[in-house]
Amino acid sequence: METRGLQLFLSVVKFGSISKASETMNIAQPALGLQIRKLEDELGIPLFERHSRGVRPTEAGLLLAKHAEIILRNLDNAKQELTDFRAFPSGHVGIGLPPSTQETIAPELFRIISQDYPAMKLTIREALSYPLLRYLNNWELDAALVFDDRAGHSEDDLVFEPLASDHLMFVYPLEWQRDSAPTIGFADILKEKLILSTKPNFIRSEVERLAAGLRLTPAIIHEVDSVSAIRNLVSSGLGCSIMPRGAVASPVYADRIGVKRIVEPEIKRLLHLTYSRTRPFSNAAETAKDVLRQIVLAEIAKPHSDWQSVA
Repeated sequence: METRGLQLFLSVVKFGSISKASETMNIAQPALGLQIRKLEDELGIPLFERHSRGVRPTEAGLLLAKHAEIILRNLDNAKQELTDFRAFPSGHVGIGLPPSTQETIAPELFRIISQDYPAMKLTIREALSYPLLRYLNNWELDAALVFDDRAGHSEDDLVFEPLASDHLMFVYPLEWQRDSAPTIGFADILKEKLILSTKPNFIRSEVERLAAGLRLTPAIIHEVDSVSAIRNLVSSGLGCSIMPRGAVASPVYADRIGVKRIVEPEIKRLLHLTYSRTRPFSNAAETAKDVLRQIVLAEIAKPHSDWQSVA
């Protein structure tokens, strides 16, 4: 039995006339009669009795009409529920954010989800990019923003969707009294006492790769896998580092940390929206991914933004 056939059958029951039902349902009488005979043949029992004024359902026809109404009503309810599900996503979503994006992304992500999708529940996990990729591969997160950190992760495992790029900066204690030039050459940075994350962090790996190209060795005095800890060590005068401008943009560090743009060469990194290629996604997870894209695009569009479009 097909949905259309049940609808036509009920119309004939309602009007007691094949001609009236055909007019209402916009179907030719012969075609409607064929649909009724098809139902009767499929069920092996007459559904209507013919009389001078039209047709009336048999006892079997009345029983089928009862079930057909229930079936069609349930189908309508299912369609409505699925429409509502699409329009009003619900459930838990896990999102990973690197420390340098957390202050920019997380408040806006929570604001939009709370305001527009109140049935969703967010969990934010802050970590460097490499651990975030591990969480994604283990299905501990639905999606994450990560920076150029694909070591050990093939394109078959994860999708890396580029959203933006930014420049990395040389950050140093203001008390060290560096010159007022807005830029610093990469080779000069290698002479400084550096505090960097451990490998395979992208910044650490990129510094060592570029240094090897110049046949130089960076003076890494400490290794710390925490953006806030590195920032605090620099502000305390214990060394320099390489970080995005946003990591030290807070007024708290304005009179304690100096910032210079790195040149010759510049160091840029890509921000990716990353998620599993094989994991099935809920409507809520897809919604969260869309919101993350919107937030990053809005940040790119801001005047004097540190992020640039990759489109």
